[in-house]
Amino acid sequence: IDSGRVTDVDTYSGLRCTQYFTEIGVCMDDAGPNPARLDPAVRRALATATDKSSIVDLFYRGYADVGTTLISPVNTDWHYEPTPAERFPYSLDMAGDILEEAGYRYTNESPSVRIATNESLAVRAGWTEEGTPLEFEMLVRSNSPEERDIAMYLQIQWRDIGVSIEYRVLDEADMGVAVYGYAYDLMIWY
Repeated sequence: IDSGRVTDVDTYSGLRCTQYFTEIGVCMDDAGPNPARLDPAVRRALATATDKSSIVDLFYRGYADVGTTLISPVNTDWHYEPTPAERFPYSLDMAGDILEEAGYRYTNESPSVRIATNESLAVRAGWTEEGTPLEFEMLVRSNSPEERDIAMYLQIQWRDIGVSIEYRVLDEADMGVAVYGYAYDLMIWY
C-alpha cells in the first residue's frame, strides 16, 4: 500500500445486482394536480418525446443503460425485453402527432402549451375540463442533482410538443410522502 495501490480488490462494471433503477414515473391516481396524465396518449407522447439515450449519455456519462421495463435485465428470470415494435422510438414529431390526434391542441389563447379539447379522452372521461393545459408538476430529489438536470432537459424537450412541466426539488423524506400520497403528476425517482 506504500505505492498508493490497493491489491486483491475486484471491481465490477455493469447493471447493479440490486436492480436499482431510476424512472420517470407517472402518478396513476386521479388525485394529482393534472389528471390529463391519465390519458394513455399523453403518456405515450411523453415517452416518445424522451430521448433516453441522450439522458444516459449527458447525465449519467454513459454509466447507465436505457431501461425498457420495470424489471432490470440483470434479473434474467423476470425481465421482459420488448420487441422493437413495442418500444417508443424518440421522435418529437411523432409525439406531437400523438397529442394532436388525441385531441390536445394549440389555441390562440394557448399558443405554446396544448390544451385538452372535447375530443381528448381526459375531457370525455371527466378527468379534466375542456381548456385544461398540458402543464404538469415533476418531483425530483435534492440529493440527486442529475435528476434536477434531467427535469430541466425534459422541460425543453417537452416544450417542443406543447407540454409544460415545472419541477420541484424535495429531500428524500418529503419525496416519499409526496409520491405515496399520490398527489403529484410526474417524478424522477428510483
